Amino acid sequence: MDDPVTLYLQSLDSNHSIDNISRVLARFVQRFTKNPQASMYDMPWSELTYRELSDYRQELIKQDKAPDTVATYLSYIKGVMRIAATVSTIDPNKRIPHSTYVEVAQNIKPPKRSGELANRYIPLDEFHMMMETTDEDTPTAKRDKALLHILYGCGLRRSELVELQYPDSINWQAQYIVVKGKGNKRRHVPLFSDLEATIEDYLFARGEHRGPLFHRVSKSDRLLLDTSLTSRGVVDIIKRRCIKAGIEVYNAHSFRASFATTHFLMGTDLMTIQNLMGHSSPTTTQRYDLRDAHTSAEAMEKLGERIARRKEKRL
Repeated sequence: MDDPVTLYLQSLDSNHSIDNISRVLARFVQRFTKNPQASMYDMPWSELTYRELSDYRQELIKQDKAPDTVATYLSYIKGVMRIAATVSTIDPNKRIPHSTYVEVAQNIKPPKRSGELANRYIPLDEFHMMMETTDEDTPTAKRDKALLHILYGCGLRRSELVELQYPDSINWQAQYIVVKGKGNKRRHVPLFSDLEATIEDYLFARGEHRGPLFHRVSKSDRLLLDTSLTSRGVVDIIKRRCIKAGIEVYNAHSFRASFATTHFLMGTDLMTIQNLMGHSSPTTTQRYDLRDAHTSAEAMEKLGERIARRKEKRL
Protein backbone atom coordinates (compact mmCIF):
# COMPACT_ATOMS: atom_id res chain seq x y z
CA MET A 1 0.00 0.00 0.00
CA ASP A 2 1.21 3.52 -0.84
CA ASP A 3 1.68 6.49 1.47
CA PRO A 4 0.07 9.75 0.21
CA VAL A 5 3.01 11.89 1.33
CA THR A 6 5.46 9.73 -0.62
CA LEU A 7 3.36 9.97 -3.78
CA TYR A 8 2.93 13.73 -3.37
CA LEU A 9 6.67 14.36 -2.97
CA GLN A 10 7.41 12.17 -5.98
CA SER A 11 5.25 14.50 -8.09
CA LEU A 12 7.46 17.52 -7.33
CA ASP A 13 10.17 18.86 -9.64
CA SER A 14 12.77 20.43 -7.34
CA ASN A 15 14.85 19.07 -4.48
CA HIS A 16 14.42 22.44 -2.78
CA SER A 17 10.66 22.00 -3.10
CA ILE A 18 10.89 18.63 -1.41
CA ASP A 19 13.02 19.99 1.43
CA ASN A 20 10.77 22.97 2.13
CA ILE A 21 7.49 21.15 1.73
CA SER A 22 8.75 18.33 3.93
CA ARG A 23 9.43 20.81 6.73
CA VAL A 24 5.95 22.32 6.43
CA LEU A 25 4.27 18.92 6.41
CA ALA A 26 6.33 17.71 9.37
CA ARG A 27 5.33 20.75 11.45
CA PHE A 28 1.69 20.19 10.54
CA VAL A 29 1.86 16.52 11.57
CA GLN A 30 3.60 17.42 14.84
CA ARG A 31 0.85 19.93 15.59
CA PHE A 32 -1.93 17.48 14.69
CA THR A 33 -0.49 14.54 16.63
CA LYS A 34 0.83 16.73 19.46
CA ASN A 35 4.12 14.85 19.09
CA PRO A 36 7.16 17.12 18.48
CA GLN A 37 9.15 14.10 17.28
CA ALA A 38 6.65 12.99 14.63
CA SER A 39 7.72 12.88 10.99
CA MET A 40 5.55 13.83 8.03
CA TYR A 41 4.96 10.11 7.44
CA ASP A 42 3.34 9.69 10.88
CA MET A 43 0.17 11.59 9.94
CA PRO A 44 -3.09 9.63 10.36
CA TRP A 45 -4.66 11.26 7.30
CA SER A 46 -7.88 9.30 7.71
CA GLU A 47 -8.52 11.26 10.94
CA LEU A 48 -8.08 14.72 9.41
CA THR A 49 -11.32 16.68 9.28
CA TYR A 50 -12.53 19.91 7.75
CA ARG A 51 -12.63 21.49 11.23
CA GLU A 52 -9.00 20.54 11.98
CA LEU A 53 -7.74 22.13 8.77
CA SER A 54 -9.91 25.20 9.30
CA ASP A 55 -8.39 25.64 12.77
CA TYR A 56 -4.90 25.30 11.27
CA ARG A 57 -5.71 28.02 8.74
CA GLN A 58 -6.82 30.36 11.52
CA GLU A 59 -3.68 29.57 13.50
CA LEU A 60 -1.47 30.57 10.57
CA ILE A 61 -3.36 33.84 10.22
CA LYS A 62 -2.94 34.60 13.94
CA GLN A 63 0.81 34.00 13.49
CA ASP A 64 0.76 36.90 10.97
CA LYS A 65 1.73 34.68 8.09
CA ALA A 66 1.39 36.46 4.74
CA PRO A 67 -1.79 35.50 2.83
CA ASP A 68 0.25 33.84 0.10
CA THR A 69 2.25 31.88 2.68
CA VAL A 70 -1.00 30.58 4.17
CA ALA A 71 -2.17 29.69 0.66
CA THR A 72 1.10 27.87 -0.04
CA TYR A 73 1.00 25.84 3.19
CA LEU A 74 -2.63 24.89 2.61
CA SER A 75 -1.86 23.86 -0.97
CA TYR A 76 0.75 21.36 0.29
CA ILE A 77 -1.74 19.74 2.65
CA LYS A 78 -4.53 19.76 0.06
CA GLY A 79 -2.12 18.13 -2.39
CA VAL A 80 -1.55 15.22 -0.04
CA MET A 81 -5.27 15.04 0.78
CA ARG A 82 -6.16 14.84 -2.92
CA ILE A 83 -3.92 11.78 -3.31
CA ALA A 84 -5.19 10.25 -0.07
CA ALA A 85 -8.77 10.61 -1.34
CA THR A 86 -8.39 9.64 -4.99
CA VAL A 87 -5.57 7.07 -5.38
CA SER A 88 -6.85 3.52 -4.99
CA THR A 89 -3.52 2.07 -3.79
CA ILE A 90 -3.30 4.27 -0.67
CA ASP A 91 -2.97 2.47 2.68
CA PRO A 92 -6.53 2.24 4.13
CA ASN A 93 -5.27 3.80 7.36
CA LYS A 94 -4.11 6.83 5.38
CA ARG A 95 -7.12 7.11 3.08
CA ILE A 96 -9.39 10.17 3.31
CA PRO A 97 -13.12 10.05 2.50
CA HIS A 98 -13.71 11.75 -0.84
CA SER A 99 -16.46 13.85 0.78
CA THR A 100 -13.92 15.28 3.26
CA TYR A 101 -11.54 16.26 0.48
CA VAL A 102 -14.35 17.91 -1.51
CA GLU A 103 -15.48 19.87 1.57
CA VAL A 104 -11.92 21.07 2.20
CA ALA A 105 -11.25 21.89 -1.46
CA GLN A 106 -14.42 23.94 -1.77
CA ASN A 107 -14.42 25.73 1.58
CA ILE A 108 -10.87 26.07 2.92
CA LYS A 109 -9.68 29.23 1.20
CA PRO A 110 -6.57 31.37 1.81
CA PRO A 111 -7.16 34.75 3.45
CA LYS A 112 -7.81 37.62 1.08
CA ARG A 113 -5.02 40.05 0.36
CA SER A 114 -5.54 43.73 1.02
CA GLY A 115 -4.48 45.13 -2.33
CA GLU A 116 -1.11 44.39 -3.92
CA LEU A 117 1.51 42.51 -1.94
CA ALA A 118 4.16 44.73 -0.40
CA ASN A 119 7.53 44.66 -2.12
CA ARG A 120 9.96 42.29 -0.43
CA TYR A 121 13.63 41.54 -0.96
CA ILE A 122 14.13 38.20 -2.67
CA PRO A 123 17.31 36.57 -1.32
CA LEU A 124 19.62 35.18 -3.99
CA ASP A 125 19.28 31.62 -2.71
CA GLU A 126 15.49 31.77 -3.08
CA PHE A 127 15.86 33.15 -6.60
CA HIS A 128 18.12 30.17 -7.39
CA MET A 129 15.46 27.85 -5.97
CA MET A 130 12.92 29.35 -8.37
CA MET A 131 15.34 28.97 -11.26
CA GLU A 132 15.97 25.31 -10.40
CA THR A 133 12.29 24.58 -10.99
CA THR A 134 12.87 25.55 -14.65
CA ASP A 135 15.63 23.00 -15.29
CA GLU A 136 13.56 21.08 -17.83
CA ASP A 137 13.94 20.77 -21.57
CA THR A 138 10.50 22.19 -22.36
CA PRO A 139 9.32 25.46 -23.97
CA THR A 140 7.50 26.44 -20.78
CA ALA A 141 10.54 25.91 -18.57
CA LYS A 142 12.87 27.77 -20.96
CA ARG A 143 10.44 30.68 -21.23
CA ASP A 144 9.94 30.92 -17.47
CA LYS A 145 13.68 30.74 -16.82
CA ALA A 146 14.40 33.61 -19.21
CA LEU A 147 11.51 35.62 -17.79
CA LEU A 148 12.61 35.23 -14.16
CA HIS A 149 16.23 35.94 -15.09
CA ILE A 150 15.32 39.20 -16.82
CA LEU A 151 13.08 40.31 -13.95
CA TYR A 152 15.72 39.68 -11.30
CA GLY A 153 18.78 40.62 -13.35
CA CYS A 154 17.44 43.71 -15.14
CA GLY A 155 14.80 45.11 -12.79
CA LEU A 156 12.06 45.49 -15.40
CA ARG A 157 8.46 46.28 -14.60
CA ARG A 158 6.14 43.46 -15.68
CA SER A 159 4.51 45.86 -18.20
CA GLU A 160 7.97 46.46 -19.67
CA LEU A 161 8.70 42.75 -19.78
CA VAL A 162 5.64 41.87 -21.86
CA GLU A 163 6.44 44.77 -24.24
CA LEU A 164 9.84 43.29 -25.18
CA GLN A 165 10.05 42.45 -28.87
CA TYR A 166 12.37 40.15 -30.76
CA PRO A 167 14.75 41.01 -32.28
CA ASP A 168 14.23 44.77 -31.78
CA SER A 169 14.56 44.76 -27.97
CA ILE A 170 17.87 42.88 -27.83
CA ASN A 171 21.15 44.30 -29.08
CA TRP A 172 23.51 41.33 -28.98
CA GLN A 173 26.50 43.26 -30.28
CA ALA A 174 26.29 46.08 -27.74
CA GLN A 175 24.99 43.65 -25.05
CA TYR A 176 21.93 45.47 -23.79
CA ILE A 177 18.14 45.21 -23.72
CA VAL A 178 16.12 48.11 -25.11
CA VAL A 179 13.33 48.76 -22.61
CA LYS A 180 10.29 50.91 -23.33
CA GLY A 181 9.29 52.38 -19.98
CA LYS A 182 6.64 54.77 -18.75
CA GLY A 183 5.84 57.62 -21.11
CA ASN A 184 7.42 55.59 -23.94
CA LYS A 185 10.85 56.55 -22.60
CA ARG A 186 13.50 54.11 -23.75
CA ARG A 187 16.51 52.99 -21.75
CA HIS A 188 19.29 50.48 -22.25
CA VAL A 189 19.81 47.83 -19.58
CA PRO A 190 23.10 45.92 -19.98
CA LEU A 191 23.11 42.15 -20.41
CA PHE A 192 25.52 39.81 -18.62
CA SER A 193 26.80 36.47 -19.88
CA ASP A 194 24.54 34.14 -17.87
CA LEU A 195 21.45 36.09 -18.86
CA GLU A 196 22.49 36.09 -22.51
CA ALA A 197 22.84 32.30 -22.39
CA THR A 198 19.39 31.92 -20.77
CA ILE A 199 17.74 34.08 -23.44
CA GLU A 200 19.54 32.25 -26.24
CA ASP A 201 18.40 28.90 -24.85
CA TYR A 202 14.82 30.15 -24.78
CA LEU A 203 15.10 31.40 -28.36
CA PHE A 204 15.98 27.87 -29.52
CA ALA A 205 12.51 26.86 -28.32
CA ARG A 206 10.78 30.07 -29.40
CA GLY A 207 12.34 30.50 -32.81
CA GLU A 208 13.75 33.58 -34.55
CA HIS A 209 10.46 35.05 -35.83
CA ARG A 210 9.68 38.71 -35.19
CA GLY A 211 7.18 39.65 -32.51
CA PRO A 212 6.72 39.61 -28.74
CA LEU A 213 9.66 38.00 -26.94
CA PHE A 214 7.38 36.12 -24.54
CA HIS A 215 4.34 34.11 -25.59
CA ARG A 216 1.64 32.19 -23.83
CA VAL A 217 1.95 28.38 -23.74
CA SER A 218 -0.76 25.84 -24.55
CA LYS A 219 -1.78 23.00 -22.24
CA SER A 220 0.27 20.70 -24.45
CA ASP A 221 3.38 22.82 -23.73
CA ARG A 222 3.48 24.51 -27.12
CA LEU A 223 4.35 28.20 -27.50
CA LEU A 224 1.36 30.08 -28.90
CA LEU A 225 3.23 32.33 -31.31
CA ASP A 226 0.15 34.36 -32.19
CA THR A 227 -0.47 35.48 -28.60
CA SER A 228 1.68 37.64 -26.34
CA LEU A 229 2.17 36.93 -22.67
CA THR A 230 0.16 39.35 -20.51
CA SER A 231 1.02 41.10 -17.25
CA ARG A 232 -1.42 38.76 -15.51
CA GLY A 233 0.41 35.85 -17.06
CA VAL A 234 3.70 37.06 -15.54
CA VAL A 235 2.07 37.08 -12.08
CA ASP A 236 0.79 33.52 -12.59
CA ILE A 237 4.24 32.28 -13.68
CA ILE A 238 5.92 33.79 -10.62
CA LYS A 239 3.33 32.31 -8.29
CA ARG A 240 3.63 28.85 -9.87
CA ARG A 241 7.44 28.86 -9.69
CA CYS A 242 7.46 30.07 -6.08
CA ILE A 243 5.08 27.30 -5.04
CA LYS A 244 7.14 24.70 -6.92
CA ALA A 245 10.28 25.98 -5.17
CA GLY A 246 8.55 25.71 -1.81
CA ILE A 247 9.08 29.37 -0.92
CA GLU A 248 6.75 32.25 -0.14
CA VAL A 249 5.02 33.74 -3.16
CA TYR A 250 6.55 37.04 -4.24
CA ASN A 251 4.85 39.70 -6.32
CA ALA A 252 6.33 40.79 -9.63
CA HIS A 253 7.46 44.17 -8.33
CA SER A 254 9.56 42.50 -5.63
CA PHE A 255 11.94 41.42 -8.41
CA ARG A 256 12.38 45.08 -9.39
CA ALA A 257 12.87 46.11 -5.76
CA SER A 258 15.37 43.28 -5.27
CA PHE A 259 17.30 44.44 -8.34
CA ALA A 260 17.63 47.91 -6.83
CA THR A 261 18.40 46.65 -3.33
CA THR A 262 21.13 44.34 -4.62
CA HIS A 263 22.77 47.29 -6.36
CA PHE A 264 22.55 49.32 -3.14
CA LEU A 265 24.16 46.43 -1.27
CA MET A 266 26.96 46.27 -3.85
CA GLY A 267 27.62 49.99 -3.46
CA THR A 268 26.37 51.07 -6.90
CA ASP A 269 25.85 54.84 -6.94
CA LEU A 270 22.31 56.19 -6.80
CA MET A 271 22.38 57.86 -10.23
CA THR A 272 23.38 54.63 -11.96
CA ILE A 273 20.59 52.68 -10.25
CA GLN A 274 18.15 55.46 -11.15
CA ASN A 275 19.14 55.26 -14.81
CA LEU A 276 18.95 51.46 -14.88
CA MET A 277 15.43 51.55 -13.45
CA GLY A 278 14.20 54.40 -15.63
CA HIS A 279 13.20 56.71 -12.79
CA SER A 280 12.93 60.44 -13.38
CA SER A 281 13.73 61.21 -9.74
CA PRO A 282 16.36 59.73 -7.37
CA THR A 283 13.77 59.97 -4.59
CA THR A 284 11.69 57.33 -6.37
CA THR A 285 14.72 55.07 -6.68
CA GLN A 286 15.49 55.35 -2.97
CA ARG A 287 12.03 53.95 -2.18
CA TYR A 288 13.20 50.68 -3.69
CA ASP A 289 16.00 50.32 -1.14
CA LEU A 290 14.84 47.36 0.97
CA ARG A 291 18.03 46.94 2.92
CA ASP A 292 17.26 46.08 6.52
CA ALA A 293 19.17 44.75 9.49
CA HIS A 294 19.14 41.24 8.05
CA THR A 295 20.49 42.04 4.60
CA SER A 296 22.95 44.55 6.05
CA ALA A 297 24.22 41.89 8.43
CA GLU A 298 24.69 39.50 5.49
CA ALA A 299 26.67 42.15 3.63
CA MET A 300 28.88 42.81 6.67
CA GLU A 301 29.45 39.08 7.12
CA LYS A 302 30.69 38.83 3.53
CA LEU A 303 32.88 41.88 4.07
CA GLY A 304 34.32 40.29 7.19
CA GLU A 305 35.12 37.12 5.24
CA ARG A 306 36.91 39.11 2.56
CA ILE A 307 38.92 41.03 5.14
CA ALA A 308 39.88 37.78 6.86
CA ARG A 309 41.04 36.26 3.58
CA ARG A 310 43.18 39.31 2.78
CA LYS A 311 44.72 39.11 6.26
CA GLU A 312 45.50 35.40 5.83
CA LYS A 313 47.28 36.15 2.56
CA ARG A 314 49.54 38.70 4.23
CA LEU A 315 50.41 36.23 6.98
